[in-house]
Amino acid sequence: MGEGCELAETTIFLLDPDSAARTGPHLVVAKFVLQPFSGARKRFERIVLLGENFLADNGIGLVQQSVGGTLTGYLSVPIP
Repeated sequence: MGEGCELAETTIFLLDPDSAARTGPHLVVAKFVLQPFSGARKRFERIVLLGENFLADNGIGLVQQSVGGTLTGYLSVPIP
């Protein structure tokens, strides 16, 4: 989107909304935007795109299934 970014790392926690189970912290290495978005693009500030490296770095499994054009899936997180 043409915004200035820098490569950095942070940690996040994953929350299962059904059971309220929480796992983490999980390492995230990503490009972070240097300045806040404005106007109509402000909605992008709350979107997180997790790549394959997030799964590999944290030993997390991903299962996806497409049925009738609807993609569903779940993450399998190891419990220490």
